[in-house]
Amino acid sequence: MPPVSRHFPARLSSAILLYAVVVMAAARAGPHPFEASYQLLLNGIPVGTQTLTLVYLPDQDLYRFKTRLMPNRLARWFHDESRTEFSEFYWRNGLLSQHYRLERHSGEATQPADLRFDWSQQRVINDVAGERWTMPIPPGTLDKLNVQLALMLDLAAGKRQLHYDIADGGKLKQFRFEVVGKEPVEAAGKTYQTLRIQRIRKDQDRTTFLWCAPQLGYLPVRIEQTEQESGEHYVSRLIRYASNQAERDSNLTGD
Repeated sequence: MPPVSRHFPARLSSAILLYAVVVMAAARAGPHPFEASYQLLLNGIPVGTQTLTLVYLPDQDLYRFKTRLMPNRLARWFHDESRTEFSEFYWRNGLLSQHYRLERHSGEATQPADLRFDWSQQRVINDVAGERWTMPIPPGTLDKLNVQLALMLDLAAGKRQLHYDIADGGKLKQFRFEVVGKEPVEAAGKTYQTLRIQRIRKDQDRTTFLWCAPQLGYLPVRIEQTEQESGEHYVSRLIRYASNQAERDSNLTGD
């Protein structure tokens, strides 16, 4: 039997520590932080921009997903309102919603709506325009913002029939999506091979399609929605994308 090096215990300890760090990081692996910007068009006319930002807060082991919609000068002639939404959640082998907030900004006025998820009581506490009420929710309920991330993660996991319970406006809603094809789409100066996703609705008042790019973690690079009654056609197309995954990995490992 070969002699055991005197450095072996230290090396073994280091190897075990490294393995533990890798396992912990894998167990805590969640969505990749990113920033994305979209141009918004109505019937082919640019009407504003939307930004999406997902960050990881290591001191709280919490994610914050934020979106801001800003109308351009032309759109403000008709509808002078910007919107900011954010969603905070933990990653526990799935999204665990904690807090959702919507702010509508119109002139000097701000109209907030807050939803706080109380999982010890299986309920959501709604606070809208100073009125507060609660509603029961089933496990896994999401808010209407972080469902976008859940969709991306489920597509990456190979799921193709996608169903979600959403707490929205004091009601429990069901969002359903289905993969209906594959298409190349040009966005942000590149061509992406995408999955074409349709939102399945009970009514036929509007149709919604998303084109999600595997290369970007199934982030939508294009979204189209058509209002059947008015014929209005909305398009959201990606114009910029940046991944912040390296920063999150550094926070997880302590480097």
